[in-house]
Amino acid sequence: MFTIGGAFMQMYDVALWLTPFSWWPDYVAYVEADAASLAVVQLMGASGLRRVYKVAVNAGDGLFHRWWDMGCPSSEA
Repeated sequence: MFTIGGAFMQMYDVALWLTPFSWWPDYVAYVEADAASLAVVQLMGASGLRRVYKVAVNAGDGLFHRWWDMGCPSSEA
């Protein structure tokens, strides 16, 4: 973890599923962000996605986050 302009930035391993029937994620990336949820929004925006079925994030410090039916703000996608 390091700072840029006083804000803590961390690398997150983000996986996105587009359908409930997929065993494997459709998008996977390492994303640098201030928080796990912001890493998800950044990846969704970069991929042009407005909604995903499932999200899994590994913060690298032992914390795992999971969300279902997540939407991206229209200004980000």
